[in-house]
Formats: sequence, structure tokens, C-alpha cells
Amino acid sequence: MKITSWGNLFKKNIEEVSLDNISDASVVGNQRSYNNIAFGNKIVFNRKNGMKIDDDILTVDSGALMEDVIEYCLKYNYFPYVTPGTKKVSIGGCVAANVHGKSHHVYGSFCDHIVEMLVLKRDGSKQTLTRDNEEFFDHCGGFGIPGIVLKIKMKVMDIGNNKSFKTRHLSIDSIREAMYLLEVSDKEYTVAWINTSSKNGAGFVIEGDWGDQEALSSKKKINIPVLPSFILNNKYVFSILNHLQYFKMKMENMHKDAVSIDEFLFPLDKFNNWDNAYGEKGMMQCQIVTDGAHYALIEDIYSMIKDCPYKPFITVLKKFGGYKVSDFYGKSLNFQKEDGFTLAIDLPVNKTTLKLVSDIENLTKNNNGGIYLAKNPHSSKTKELINKDFFEKYSIDHMDYFKSKTEARTKIVVVGSNSTIFKDMLLKTDFLKNIAKGAEFILASKDKTVDDDVKNIESLGFLVKSVKMDLTNGNSVNNFLKYLEDANMLIIAAGLLDQDAKEEDDVIKVNQTSPLKIINKFIKNNQTHQEIVYMSSVTSMRGKASTINYSASKRFMEMYLEGLMMSNVNLSVYIPRFGFVNTNMTKNMDLPKSLTISSVKAAEFTSSMIKNEKTGLRTQSVKWIVLEATFKLLPYSLWKKIDKVRVGE
Repeated sequence: MKITSWGNLFKKNIEEVSLDNISDASVVGNQRSYNNIAFGNKIVFNRKNGMKIDDDILTVDSGALMEDVIEYCLKYNYFPYVTPGTKKVSIGGCVAANVHGKSHHVYGSFCDHIVEMLVLKRDGSKQTLTRDNEEFFDHCGGFGIPGIVLKIKMKVMDIGNNKSFKTRHLSIDSIREAMYLLEVSDKEYTVAWINTSSKNGAGFVIEGDWGDQEALSSKKKINIPVLPSFILNNKYVFSILNHLQYFKMKMENMHKDAVSIDEFLFPLDKFNNWDNAYGEKGMMQCQIVTDGAHYALIEDIYSMIKDCPYKPFITVLKKFGGYKVSDFYGKSLNFQKEDGFTLAIDLPVNKTTLKLVSDIENLTKNNNGGIYLAKNPHSSKTKELINKDFFEKYSIDHMDYFKSKTEARTKIVVVGSNSTIFKDMLLKTDFLKNIAKGAEFILASKDKTVDDDVKNIESLGFLVKSVKMDLTNGNSVNNFLKYLEDANMLIIAAGLLDQDAKEEDDVIKVNQTSPLKIINKFIKNNQTHQEIVYMSSVTSMRGKASTINYSASKRFMEMYLEGLMMSNVNLSVYIPRFGFVNTNMTKNMDLPKSLTISSVKAAEFTSSMIKNEKTGLRTQSVKWIVLEATFKLLPYSLWKKIDKVRVGE
């Protein structure tokens, strides 16, 4: 079965198994995890949802949703001490991530209120754990690594006749003012919303306490379809929405005596699948916490967000409590830090925002802060961020467990790795620095050779593996397809001219049918976002007699790849068209100097396209744009006379 993460960022085909086979399986409650923290090769759906209440102790199955727990508890005038920003999550998920909410500065995290749990361990045995048992704390915020929590007993809050919240909005002019107001607030529930389109972080601090006036929640839900990615995945929409939201809140009553539970604690739950608004490319959330009341770090991060052209719309700041508030500071893989500020932002997924998240994580780590592994799609400092002893205790490799949940090594597969343009792109442009940081390269060529200069990039932290693959041989191509698994980028730089083909159909195999098979396999390997670089040197859009098979097959691939990108929002295709290039393939050809560029220039043009996300077919030289347009308009008889000289790459 295919499973998708909340935010549509990760998709994977997974085998569903029963609780009897949990030794290497992950558990999913309601598929509300932001990333693929629950994705393994096998999966167990936990749907058991029974519950009962005895005084202020709630016994509940981990498969129950928070909304069911709230509805049940309210019948008896009780409420959970801690709830996350949505009530659509399972209780088991709340334990696994040890969630927090607007009340952390008063009540700590979710697991601070659990008194007992029944767990199913990885060896198949069951065990009841209390807070006197050290292993109890491993399951709280342990992401299911020690085993599966089946049932918990937790304390719930007696709210008497209170059914709503008394709230007030405090207008702020800067993010520093927000932090100060969160620190001095005496309310049970606090949160700050920041307008990231403003200069200094204007917005509102929202405070709330329980109130006894009736405030009914709307039962009407708004269904959000999967919108085209370009609607929210651009530089302008969120800036407009931020300002509209700011002025809407500015115009509202700043003091309200009766705000419903849903409106105050779970405002986004009125939208069904609101993550669909970001389109099929998906959205992600980045959440960090400071080490103590670190004002400067939050301000520095805000400066990075402000400089990013893609502004987050949902940007919230909260305050954690002191050491007496929570038992979980520094335990397991828990996110919370004593007296820390936590900042969370939602972002559309693209290269720019992924880099922003990586930069925020690095800055946070360098300032002893923490990163929420339950939400962040990748973490550039994974080895340093997590408690390796915790994984060793349960005999799980921490890097395997967080593979692609964290910043997995980019895997780049190159077909035609002996291409002069590719080697110049690797060694003479900023490709390695800006696009392929720490990547694993699979270099395919007919003779499996790799230049020493290319091999030497391993000393810079890259992995290089050379493989033999003959595009004219179907069995060789089929054997090569296994290397495409988990690949992020496919570069095709192979080519064979008509006059070089030993067999009549070799040129079609090399330039069309074999690349087609490789491309189709590449896009079916369940990656979130993939990129194809197709280096083409077709010199005209007119049919050519001199190199008929070569020109036809290359033009076919250009058209096919452009159509493929239009039909797949998770795919970026780069087709640089150079015209004539001085390469090893063309060194014996008499090429016109005014229309010929060096392989370094071709490499720089290609690298720049990828770096700046200039997708589609793009011609390197204005001369060739004019020339192609002219050729296209020429009468057939004149074109036939011109096309007497063989040309190629």
C-alpha cells in the first residue's frame, strides 16, 4: 500500500502487517506526522480506541484520536492538560513525539501527565511501565524505537463548568517584544503569531484562560482539494496572506470572554486536509527550540526567514517552562529544553526553502538549541543532534532509522559520465558546492572508467562509484536500473552520432530507447522531489537528412521530458541546449567558431540552470535562438541545400 505523510512531502509503498510482526515495523495512527518519522518497510495501523475515566485518571488505547478523548472527557468536565495544535492526532503519536502545546510553560509536555503505560516490546512481549521504571521515559518521545505503546493511564484536568476560553490579543511590533510578553505572562495558555512579511516581526501574543461562558464550535468543515503547487509555492501569495491576517486580527476585538475550544486550541482543524493547499509538491514544518531564553538566536533566525523570498504563513512562537514544569528535559529524543523558546514555521517545499531549513538547523545547533525530529524533514547535523546511546540501547542504527527523515545524502546517477561537459561541471563550476553537497555519485559509462580528477572528489566528502553500462545492450541497461533506487538526480550526458553507430539502430538505443527506460524507472522510485538533467546539443528544430536518427531521437527526448515535467509536479527537468561545443566527441569536427562554445561554458550554463531552478528547455546562446528561428522559416528547398554537412555534438 502507498502511504503519504502529512504535508504530502513523503510518499512510500509499505507492507501492512499486524501487531504480531512488529520487530521491524513502524506504527501509524492517523497519518498526521509531518515527515516520514513513522515510515519503515513495514507498517502497523493502530486503530484500537477504547477509553474510560476514573476520577481524574483516563485510561485510553493509543489508537484513539485526541478529538475522541476531548469529546469523552468533556462529558465528565475533564480536559487533557496538554494538547498539540491539532486534535486529529492519535494518543500513541502524542506519546511517541511527547507533544507540547500552548500550556507548556505551566503544565509541561504530554507525557508529564502519564502515570502508567502498557507497551508491546520489539521482542513481542508486553510490559506495564510506571514512572518508577527508567524504560518508561524511553517510550516518551522515543518515536516508537523501544516498542509500541498500546494503552496509557494519564491525569486529566478538572475544568468544572468551563467550556470556553477568555482570551486577549496583545499587539507586538517586534519578535523581541513577543518573547518578552511570553516570559512575563501569567496566563495558562500563550502563543505568539508572527507576521513574517513585516520588518521586525510584528504580530500578536495570544493569551487565554478557561472561561465558563458558552461558545459553540462550528461543525462545518471546509474541504481543501489538492491545489496546483504554483498557487502557494511562489514568492508573493504568503506575503499578501500575512498582511491580510495581520490586519484582520488588528480589526478584531482584542478581549473576548468566550472563545470556543476549537477556535482557540485547534484553529486549523476547521479545514480538512489543509496541507493540500500547498499542492502535490507538499509543505513542511521546521521547528526549533532555544537553549534557555536565547533572544538573539530567535532574532537571527527571523532575519533568515525575512530574507527568504518564500514567507511562511503559519509562524508561531511559544515558551517552555522551567525545570519544575517537566521531567523530560534531556531524556530520550525529547525536543523540549528548559525555559526555551520554540519557533515553528510552515513552508512550501522547494530548493530555496529546504536550504533555509538547513541553515536554520545549523545555526540552532551551533547555539546549543534543539530540532524537532518529529517535524523537520531533514537535519544537516543528525549525528550530533540525537542521543546515539539511546539507539545503541535498543540495537537500532540511528542513521538507518532517520534515513531520509533527516538530510539524507543526495544520490546523483550519471549516464555518460565520461562526457567532457559533465566533468567540467563537476570540477570547474560551483556544482559540488551549491547543488551536490556531500553527494553520492553513481557514474555509468561503457568502459567503467573514472578520471583521477573526478575520483579525487572523494577527499572532499563525496562518494564515487563507477559502474559499467552499455546503452546499446538491453541486458546491461536492465542490470543498471537497480542503481536508480533512492536517487535524487539523474544526469544524462550520453550521445551517439549516426556516423558513429556500428549497428543501424544503435543511435536510437543510445539516444532514445535506453534513456527512456532509465528515466521511467527513475521517476517511479518514490522520491519526494527529483531532478533530471538532459544535456542536449540539437542544433535545429528542422528535420535533418545528414543526422536523421540522431536529431529525431534527441528532439523526441526533449519533447518527452518537457511533457513529463508538466504532468509530474514532483519533477524538475533541465534541458540545456548548447549548439556546438568543443568536447572529446567533436574534436575532429570542423565547427564554426562563432557558433561554438567551450565545454566549460556549457558546464557553467547547466550548473546555473539547476542552481536557479530554470527548468525546461533553454538555449545557451542568443545566436542559436535567432538561427533556429530563421531555419524554421526557411523554405524546404533552401533548407535541403543547407543540410549537406554532417553536424553533431
